[in-house]
Amino acid sequence: MPEITELAIAEPAVDLAADVRTQYAVTLEQIAEVSKTYALLQANTSAGYRDVQLALRDCVGKRTGIDKTRKKLKAPALAFNKEVEAVANELKAAVVAIEGPLSEKKAAVDEVKAAEKEARAKAKRDAEKAAAAAELAEEAARLKTIRDTEEANLAVKREAQRIEAARLAALADKLEAEAAEAQAKLAKERAELAAEKKAADEKAAAAAAGLARVEAEKAEAERVAAMAPDLEKLKDFGHRIHALVSNAPEVTSHEAQDILAAAVSDMEAVARGLCGDA
Repeated sequence: MPEITELAIAEPAVDLAADVRTQYAVTLEQIAEVSKTYALLQANTSAGYRDVQLALRDCVGKRTGIDKTRKKLKAPALAFNKEVEAVANELKAAVVAIEGPLSEKKAAVDEVKAAEKEARAKAKRDAEKAAAAAELAEEAARLKTIRDTEEANLAVKREAQRIEAARLAALADKLEAEAAEAQAKLAKERAELAAEKKAADEKAAAAAAGLARVEAEKAEAERVAAMAPDLEKLKDFGHRIHALVSNAPEVTSHEAQDILAAAVSDMEAVARGLCGDA
């Protein structure tokens, strides 16, 4: 295999002027000196106007002379720059002609290495995936066993709960029936006691009413007997009031007639009460 040596690239020798300013026909000092003089010019008189025109021509001449000198100084540099670019492109093309096949050879090897690396990575991923799948399957089997056991235990527990619930329901039905029977018996006894009490109360009330009626009749008889002499006197007084009403005087005015009629009505009412009339 031939020995590989790097190409030696020599730095170009550039011959630059010591001071480009010396190539121009005017200096900054000269321009500053002229500026002081031109700054004092005025164009408000004929002579002053002519002086300003001459000053402007001088400025234009200096400026165009500077541009001509600049272009003259740059011409060799531009030609040199164009030659530098052409040679550089020629040299780079020759190097690229060597670099291209080498890059292709290296890329082919790199591609094989990358494919081998990817194959190893894929094999590793597949192995890890298979291990993870096996672990997941084992965990799933373990969880299924736990779940099946829990479901079986739960089924047994539910059956026991169902039997206990049925027993409690039957006991509740029995107790409810017994309570209903006892309540019905108690209600019947209460109804019988109430009926007996009602009958006894009715008998007692009837007896008390009879006794009260007898006593009231006796008291009324005694009251009537005690008032018999006075009753006769009251009746007699009532008859005399009736006689007095019959002999009421005759009046002609409406007001007197109203008063007399009211008095007669009241006296008749009193007479009926004394005589015992309805």
